[in-house]
Amino acid sequence: MGFPLTANAADTWTASGPGTATVAENGGSLSFSYNAGHTSAEYGGLTWTFEATAAAPVDTTYDWKISGCHSWFMASVEVREFVTHNGVTTWTPMVSGGAACGFSYSGTLDVHAAAGDTYGFTVFGRNFDYSQVMVGTLALTPHDSTPPVITPTITGTMGSNGWYTSDVGVSWNVTDPESAITAESGCSSTTVTADTTGQVFTCTATSAGGTSTRSVTIMRDATPPAIAFSGNPGSFTVADTVNITCNATDSTSGVASTSCPGVVSQPAWQLALGTHSYTANAADMAGNAGTATTSFTVTVGYDSLCALTGTFSTNPDVTQGLCDKLAAAKSSAIRGQSKAKDNVIHAFGNQVDAQTGKALTSSQAALLKSLSGSL
Repeated sequence: MGFPLTANAADTWTASGPGTATVAENGGSLSFSYNAGHTSAEYGGLTWTFEATAAAPVDTTYDWKISGCHSWFMASVEVREFVTHNGVTTWTPMVSGGAACGFSYSGTLDVHAAAGDTYGFTVFGRNFDYSQVMVGTLALTPHDSTPPVITPTITGTMGSNGWYTSDVGVSWNVTDPESAITAESGCSSTTVTADTTGQVFTCTATSAGGTSTRSVTIMRDATPPAIAFSGNPGSFTVADTVNITCNATDSTSGVASTSCPGVVSQPAWQLALGTHSYTANAADMAGNAGTATTSFTVTVGYDSLCALTGTFSTNPDVTQGLCDKLAAAKSSAIRGQSKAKDNVIHAFGNQVDAQTGKALTSSQAALLKSLSGSL
């Protein structure tokens, strides 16, 4: 069992000596006070005894401090710890020195006593002064040999690889069961609300047992990767080549995976006329996922269909004949002559049919006829 310094300990303390002698419990510590109350010099000295009988083994370390006033002229004090075991008393000197008014001595002492032993302290005071003063207090507190225990509490949404993906709360629990916390630094609660690649928080606390320091590093990335597309003017003709790429970036935790860089790369004529949308994905090291979509339209006009015809045809004369018909159809459309335009487009289709398997493959011919129907 430890040294019984609390009010509910099993050992009962007694105090004896001239004048008054008392024992008082104060926040888990004991104070032994004495007051001679005499009005003349104490040449032979006075002794006060504070003792208890150990109800269980005592094996502990405590801090002590004695202070007071034994007058001024040739005033002295002597404090000893004692243990009486099987009728034999062992004495341990604690202090012997001057004791003029305002004196103060302190130290640390180990106490060992078996169950049934009588143990305690004696205070001896002397002066050669006709003053009436000889008072003092011997205070005992448990010795704290260990610094405070600092426990961090971190709240937030944990993502991947040690990254938080939300605001992060950091708080500290500082405890020391043996002595009071006398100083703290950096131990206030805080919240991390901005992305950071590593913000360090350090709590330092001090007690009678020493100083402890605990640090935590918070990595916060609540922002998904950014995805940027390039190569998309928004519209392509059937004669163009579509080549859209993308790039994913993440300035905090970094990109872990992405479907970039390729989005679409192919001749526009291979795509249907109208609107097309493509989506790219990316994830960062914290586990945030980002998506982005880009859209474009594929169109056909007289000029672009002529250009595509030239790409397909293996016979320049055939190409020229087909493009002439498209040019004539365009002129008719501009003049508002829809019937004339339709007749020329029909002639365009007839020539395409005639060149199937010759200057044009069957699939090329079918596509040119289909596209001409959209003019």
